[in-house]
Amino acid sequence: DLAIDRHGVGLVLYLEWPEDIGSAVQRRGRAGCQGQLADFIVVAGLSAYSSMISRINRQLDGLDETDMDDDTLAGYNTEFSPKAKKTDKRKKDMESEFKLTKAQRKRLVITQTADFNDVIDLYCLKKGCQHRRIEWYLASGTMNFIGPDEEYMTTPCGDRCSVCSGQFDKFFIPVWKDAVIAWFDTADVRDTLPVKATVESIMDLLWGKERWINAIFDKGMSTVHKYHVESFFLQLIGSTIILAQLWKGQLQLCWVLCCDSIALGVTRLRYLNDNV
Repeated sequence: DLAIDRHGVGLVLYLEWPEDIGSAVQRRGRAGCQGQLADFIVVAGLSAYSSMISRINRQLDGLDETDMDDDTLAGYNTEFSPKAKKTDKRKKDMESEFKLTKAQRKRLVITQTADFNDVIDLYCLKKGCQHRRIEWYLASGTMNFIGPDEEYMTTPCGDRCSVCSGQFDKFFIPVWKDAVIAWFDTADVRDTLPVKATVESIMDLLWGKERWINAIFDKGMSTVHKYHVESFFLQLIGSTIILAQLWKGQLQLCWVLCCDSIALGVTRLRYLNDNV
């Protein structure tokens, strides 16, 4: 994040989801600073998604760095201060000044969650060249191409992003929409998703079900791996077809409408599944 240039860096490996697109762009820029080709690889799945959502929501409990600590209050460490009492009072004043109210924390969580969902949208949905999408996002603040620049923004970069190089299709297998709708309407899913379901339980609803694997994915069971199913659920989250949220400290999935009627959820799926 500090934009420190180091010669010879050709790879940035990210072992979690970036918290926002700006951070991802800044950090991957540490590679290739001298103009040489470089790679930026994100290794993350539902578990990393859960960790990031948990990290964001911890702020509601006052457990995150939004409360000032000794490291943040530079120069006010009383352990080595000759004026400990005066410094203690100054530190308390600063803590009071920087501590966020509950309402401010909620707004912060909403904003950071939206920024993080943009990351899932960028890396998990096939909407065009990722480089063009990042350029558009940083210029406009939206993930969707609009206006006269749409043709340019959808022009492939060549082979330097996962979408244009074809690497995307190795992890995100195309699915048949009608089969997905039929699967969502089965008794197992209907009885689970309107009620909150854990990541593990919802994965089990599809993984190992050879009939549905063969029907939903555009390839047979022999070529579909568990990470393809995990990627599929990340696409459902990115498309806002299902909602991921914390419940008693555990990530759970439910219909985005949280409705009692499966028909409403299926109707939403018909309209929002085009990018999966």
